[in-house]
Amino acid sequence: MIRKVKFLPKDVYQIVLEYAVIPTFDLIIEYGNKGVIFVKRIIPPYKNVWALPGLRMLKTEEIDDTLERV
Repeated sequence: MIRKVKFLPKDVYQIVLEYAVIPTFDLIIEYGNKGVIFVKRIIPPYKNVWALPGLRMLKTEEIDDTLERV
C-alpha cells in the first residue's frame, strides 16, 4: 500500500535542522513474498555495508521529491 506523503512545512524543517545534521529517508521495499530489498553502500565510511535504500533530503525538496529520488 502506498500512502500519500505530505511535505515537511518549512518552519518545521528549520526546527529539524537545529537538532539533526541531515534529514534522511529510508524505504522498506517489499519484493513480492520473497522479502525486502537491501542495497550495498559504496561510499565510505559505510562502504560494503548492507542497508535499506535511502537518501538525505535536500534543503529545497519536499518529502515526495526525496522519496522519488530514492
